[in-house]
Amino acid sequence: MIDLLHPLRLMLSQNLPFTPIYTSWKTGQRRFVISDHSEGKRQIRQIAAHVLSNRQPPYAIRGGIFDILHDSGGDTLVANNAEIQQASCLFYKHEGIDIDPAAGVAFASLRRTAASGYIEKGATSY
Repeated sequence: MIDLLHPLRLMLSQNLPFTPIYTSWKTGQRRFVISDHSEGKRQIRQIAAHVLSNRQPPYAIRGGIFDILHDSGGDTLVANNAEIQQASCLFYKHEGIDIDPAAGVAFASLRRTAASGYIEKGATSY
């Protein structure tokens, strides 16, 4: 059951080095930071989770990613390919499930963020 008095805090994860949403959000402005086309393609070739490689996400539009992150008190996270591989192996070891690279990005970035203390131990929502 969703607690409407304490809405969920949206946390989005991206695969380094292709991080346009992360980069845009960290500027603190609605403006979407677009990388050079050839640089963006080069970065996309380097990521494990290609499904996260949208070069034109609905970021700056009204009701888009910026608004949702802002309104939920959310944030953006990142993980590199080595962290994704390690997290995916850990998940397989403990759950017996081979997760998709995009899920590996989410799990790896969550592990890093929790280890940093940014997310309180035992937290289920903010």
